[in-house]
Amino acid sequence: MTDFLSPLDTQRFGFNIARIDDISLLLTTGFISSLRDSNIRLVITRTSIEELDKVNRAADLGFRIMDVQSVWRSTLPSTPIHQNPDLIIESATAADVPAFHAIAAKAFDGYGHYFADPRLDRSRCREIYPDWAVKTLADPNVADEVVVARLNKQTAGFLSLKIREQNGTRYAAGVMGAVAEAFRGRHIFQAILCHAISWQQEKQLSWTQHNVLTANIPVNRAMANCGFRPAGACVTLHGWIDR
Repeated sequence: MTDFLSPLDTQRFGFNIARIDDISLLLTTGFISSLRDSNIRLVITRTSIEELDKVNRAADLGFRIMDVQSVWRSTLPSTPIHQNPDLIIESATAADVPAFHAIAAKAFDGYGHYFADPRLDRSRCREIYPDWAVKTLADPNVADEVVVARLNKQTAGFLSLKIREQNGTRYAAGVMGAVAEAFRGRHIFQAILCHAISWQQEKQLSWTQHNVLTANIPVNRAMANCGFRPAGACVTLHGWIDR
């Protein structure tokens, strides 16, 4: 059962955490008991909203929904939008690490399935997204393209993308992105999204895809304004199996 262990989560929180890609496994007789025998305390899984029956069966086993995400996809050319001529969008460099860390720390405080779980240490939760933002710049296994938006020589926002494959088709998947609080409301994220679609087309990828918390209305609105269309939804569940 150690094959399901999540090294990053386990190291960060200090106890064994498993990530299960297939929720059906959790419903197999004896599977959770085997995880428990391997000293796993928390199980994290994500599945399509279309599998509500399995979600409800997992709930019967003690799992709880920690977030709901909308899946947005664009196969269209990028839609030009009005933007400040002083706004520059370009590839990020190692020099952007401090700004990325600071933006992510502010933007993602209280965000996502980790924070939704009251049993997880808040201070450890606050480390996750800033660390991940830095990894998008430092680790090519995390992101293939990272762009930064600069307005009046200040870092206004960023977005990272990873090339993935589904049924033999390559596409660009959003890893993470955010806009600094002081620069929100200026259509900066829309400009970054349009730039990302252009990158996807340059790489001859079939589409660009982003997962957004359904409750994050501003970002969902930005997706629609840039020509993205709903392509599904998914839920993240946590199951504490240590008791």
